[in-house]
Formats: sequence, structure tokens, C-alpha cells
Amino acid sequence: MHHANALIGSRTWAYAYGGFNTTGENPDVSLREFDRMAIADVRSLIHDAMLRPVQDDVRVFVIAADSILGEAQNALLKLFEEPNAHTCFYLIIPREDMLLPTLRSRLSIMAVEDSVTTHTSFIAFQKLGYSERLLLITKKLNTEDNAFFAEIAAGFAEYAHTRRNAALIQDSLMLATYLPMPGSSKKMLFEHIALTL
Repeated sequence: MHHANALIGSRTWAYAYGGFNTTGENPDVSLREFDRMAIADVRSLIHDAMLRPVQDDVRVFVIAADSILGEAQNALLKLFEEPNAHTCFYLIIPREDMLLPTLRSRLSIMAVEDSVTTHTSFIAFQKLGYSERLLLITKKLNTEDNAFFAEIAAGFAEYAHTRRNAALIQDSLMLATYLPMPGSSKKMLFEHIALTL
């Protein structure tokens, strides 16, 4: 088992999928839930991760966070890069794209909750013809609908990985890399995706 794992989806689903004992009966299983995980939360986690297990061979930390601040992600990266032999982490987050690429590279994705209904904008976008996609992109750019573009990017990444298509995966990585960069052209990036689908 990898020492740093991620489950992408809702907490209810992840707790059931992982079979985590969240009742507090086992002193070696620690459940931490955050709306927004901050650097202070990670410092507390680092402190507790240094402690040895009480009754099991490994201490298990289940961390459920709706969002993680950038500095907290960098602190988690250090923790995951230099793990103790007696610790195992499970990070539960709603979306994979909320992670910094460096932190994502340190995690083993255990499972992703079935999110077909989550990416409804992507599914609708995919069903359109090429010219209709271009018109929709222009319309969403004019209204500065960033949520739409985030959902298209997330849906496209999931679609590419589900298909296990190397070219699509490369395009999704290109989109994830260039989209957050200042000065990048959303129009060109999403027109390329419109053509690729």
C-alpha cells in the first residue's frame, strides 16, 4: 500500500469505499475533516504523524478536505515526500484539479467516485457539433463564465483518463498546465479541445 493515497469524491462515498473506522475506537486511526485546510492544520498533522502507533503496526490518517490552501499543500508535500515508515495517509477531496501538480505527483489515486452527473456541462459540450462548440466557447468567454471552463477541463481530464487514450491524456495535461498561466489564451486552448473531441 502506498503511504499517501487519495480518494476523489464525496466524504460519504470515500468513507464507505475505504472501509475506514471513523468511530474513534482505534487510537491508531485519526479522522480529520476540514472545510478549508490551512497550514496550522498540517503542522498539527505533522506533529501527530511523528508519534508511534499504539496497537497497530501503522498509524492511519484520514484527511477529508473541501479545499486546501496553497501553503498547506506545500507542507503536505514535504510530509508525503519524507514519510515515517509507520504512517499511512488517505486524502479525501472532491476534485483532483484542486491539487498542486507537485502534491498530486506524491499521491496514489485509489479511486474516483462515479461523477457522470458532475460534469453535465462537459457532457452537453461533447454532444455538440464542432461549430456549435466554437459558438458556445465564444459566448462563455464573453460572459467570463470561469466555472464553465473549469468544468469542461475537469470533464475532459476524466474523459481522457477513462478512455486511456494517450493523445487525449496529453491534451488534458496541456490544458491543466497552460490554463492557470497568466496570459494564456482560453479561446485557443478550448478550441483545440473542441476539435479533439
